Amino acid sequence: MFKLLNNIKLETGLPFNIILMNCPVCQTQIDVDVNVCPQCNSDLEALKHVEALGKKFKTQKVSIIIISIFLVIFALMGILSFVSNNSTQSELKNLKSENAKLSESVTTLQTSISGLNSQIEDLKKKRSEQLAKKAELDAMVPKIGSNYKVKKGDTLWDIAQAAYGNAFLWGKIASANNISEPKLLQINKILQIK
Repeated sequence: MFKLLNNIKLETGLPFNIILMNCPVCQTQIDVDVNVCPQCNSDLEALKHVEALGKKFKTQKVSIIIISIFLVIFALMGILSFVSNNSTQSELKNLKSENAKLSESVTTLQTSISGLNSQIEDLKKKRSEQLAKKAELDAMVPKIGSNYKVKKGDTLWDIAQAAYGNAFLWGKIASANNISEPKLLQINKILQIK
């Protein structure tokens, strides 16, 4: 309804702006500052108030739309946050449950490992005892190139069988140790097995 005329020069030569409007009754273009139409004598003050209210309403309408958009955005953000928080809470609950199960499994495995370590130590101890016993037995068994201590119940026949794998070689032990009576072996006598 209003029309702006820019840079109109007055008789003084200085530029200024004039805002024109059309009279609603006769459609004559007149200065916006005029309250009565010079052509039809219509009162334009009421029209100016109505137009001012229209502009104010348009400004308020735009403000309301902008505020409404922000409210919708905040509402959506709140909903997303709530949904995200609920799913996060659910995931957290599931993770805690899984963590508890895994912790229980770890405890069970640690107990098993402790038991296995104890069994390993027992087996090492038994192995050590067996090796010591074997060494002791090896010392008791006559070997070629070693000395043998006679025990109660030993015979040259048994010693030859153990040392050479042939009991008929008992005479070899008797001659190497100057034994004239093979049946009368002295207990704790040291024999050379060659």
